[in-house]
Amino acid sequence: MDATAAVAICSWIVGEMLSYSQKGAVDEAKIKELLAGLTQRKYPLIEEIDGRVYFYVPGLSARSAALLTLWHKHPGRMLREDLIAVVVRHHFTRNNANEALTRLGRLIDDGAGGMRLLQPGLQEAEELVRGARTGAPRRRRR
Repeated sequence: MDATAAVAICSWIVGEMLSYSQKGAVDEAKIKELLAGLTQRKYPLIEEIDGRVYFYVPGLSARSAALLTLWHKHPGRMLREDLIAVVVRHHFTRNNANEALTRLGRLIDDGAGGMRLLQPGLQEAEELVRGARTGAPRRRRR
């Protein structure tokens, strides 16, 4: 836990130094890309490429892909069509993706700005990630 905090703080410090030292000397987009690399969540089970997120979780279901996507996006919201596209990108059919979103009903707030995970959804997603990292079987929620 201490090492995780130290790495996060060091990343922030290096990011601040980079930001201040490069004013006017380097392309603004390049600085943002470098800072994003320093501050992104570090999970070997998740990869984000050009805004598209991928999960490397053994036995990933369509529901789990949707759940992890909303967890990764949290506290932001995500439109239903964008979430379906992520699930389909994980080799599920559009029908499976729609069914997966239906099964997330009690774990999400589906407002005008899109979907966002509620606290029970955040907890379930964190259990899923924790279980995938340790290789422990996860509990099935009802």
